[in-house]
Amino acid sequence: MVKKYIAGALALWLPLGVIAQAPAPATPPSPAPKLVIAISVDQFSADLFDEYLPLFTGGLKRLAESGRAYSNGYQSHGATETCPGHSTILTGDHPTRTGIIANNWIDQSVTRDDNHNVYCAEDESVPGSTNKDYTVSSKHLRVPTLGDRLKALNPASRVVAVSGKDRAAVMMSGHHPDEIWWWTSRNGLYQFTSYDGRTMPAAVATANTTLDAMRKSGYSYPLPDACKSKIGEIDFGNYAIGVPRPAMTADDPDIGKGLFTHPMLDKLTLDAGLGLIKAMKLGQGSAPDVLALGLSVTDPVGHAFGTQGPEMCAQLLTLDQSLGNFLNGLDATGVPYLLVLTADHGDSDIPERKGAPADSRRIASNMRLSKMDFDVGDQLHIDQQLFLGDNDFSGNIYLSKALSPTQRQRAKAAAIHWLMAAKDANGVPWTQTVLTRQEILAAPRPTAPPSEWTIAQKVAASYDPARSGDLYAVMKKHVMVVSDPGPGYVMAHGSVWNYDRRVPILFYGQGIKAARPSDEIETVDIMPTLAAMVGLKLAAGSVDGKCLRAVAGETCAAE
Repeated sequence: MVKKYIAGALALWLPLGVIAQAPAPATPPSPAPKLVIAISVDQFSADLFDEYLPLFTGGLKRLAESGRAYSNGYQSHGATETCPGHSTILTGDHPTRTGIIANNWIDQSVTRDDNHNVYCAEDESVPGSTNKDYTVSSKHLRVPTLGDRLKALNPASRVVAVSGKDRAAVMMSGHHPDEIWWWTSRNGLYQFTSYDGRTMPAAVATANTTLDAMRKSGYSYPLPDACKSKIGEIDFGNYAIGVPRPAMTADDPDIGKGLFTHPMLDKLTLDAGLGLIKAMKLGQGSAPDVLALGLSVTDPVGHAFGTQGPEMCAQLLTLDQSLGNFLNGLDATGVPYLLVLTADHGDSDIPERKGAPADSRRIASNMRLSKMDFDVGDQLHIDQQLFLGDNDFSGNIYLSKALSPTQRQRAKAAAIHWLMAAKDANGVPWTQTVLTRQEILAAPRPTAPPSEWTIAQKVAASYDPARSGDLYAVMKKHVMVVSDPGPGYVMAHGSVWNYDRRVPILFYGQGIKAARPSDEIETVDIMPTLAAMVGLKLAAGSVDGKCLRAVAGETCAAE
């Protein structure tokens, strides 16, 4: 009788029919996807994504509406450049752990013709190598990528990368790619190339044939009707932007270089990636495969023309269509996949554009590392080079190892004073702060959302004691560090400010539910999330990022 009473009482609290219904059979979980695709759109800020979303009709619209689309993704570190950003996407680590602290850094033990500069994706030990004529290598990447981890677990996993930049391909594919191809303009090649000894697949050869035909016959740049309202000329003397781009003729000496800012390069990158999926039967083997695609054209377009003109509009709308065609072709293969699209860093527009922020300004031509070196040397009566680093104060400043300990301390103090005292013609300082090595290393580990990190925390996330500088200079918000704009270079990124850090992160594919959350996440969260979804277990604390339960669900390990 007791059991019947309990059952009857329980019925009063349950909806009608619950007790009478037999339990529904459990739905078997879907098998883990065997193909992971990571797409990086170089210099694609979340600001641009949000601005152009109403105009997208192709792949970006599909990812935003049918995937889990985060506008508040962050490349949370301070060195917002191509190489550090790409090093976070498939490693799950900030640059302080990947070792990729900038596109270039100073190593004073390296003696070459180009002032001790080391490129992030080179092997400087190769005889005859220089910072400009280098041998591409992954040797500086200190951590494994998702593909590296999968291959270590099961050598049957394949890792493939195609990109418009070598550093993007290297940093996303890692140390043991099965296929890796990048576009290069070095030595007048203007084609996709790879490590020495690689046999070119048919999909890559087809892309190169198209590029070669464009160089021989000439080409024009698209300008969709939706972009014509953005036409507005900005004149930099012998260089004008904000106007329709003239066609490139076969006899133009820059016809090869012009491919780097043509949307066709991104389309061919996607085409080659799709061709390799089919030829290699990626996603159809016994172990998960990884395809990394670096869509690079948005970056040189931003540098050459800024972000708010018809040139960027044409690039993004054409990219949207190319990405849509890629997704259609991907679906036609019938291979279940997981896809993530993000960016290596954001951007901002130029000060000369109508509507630019009131505090935006272009740095003066005398605000340069070489000028500081001369002034401080004269002040301290030291007749030798004191400082090394990028001439535009984009971050790391190195003290010469030839200085004595006393000279180093005096030079460091004088450099901080020089930077903080420098002002524009209106008496407004250029520099926000200058951090010492000690201040950076003492920065507490962040607990706040990435948008609220302190400057020291942002810098620390891309600081490596063995590779980074003795000082780190941070220019004020909206200071454009390009002092002399001209052909191909009117805008730069690389700052600690959120317009350079905030990027979209779009998850799409098997098991992903459509949503537009406002949560702040980081690019370092991508790898552990994808790893969980393909069944790769990571040791607790082995990466900086976290598995996103809103994306991966119960496949995330219990915390």
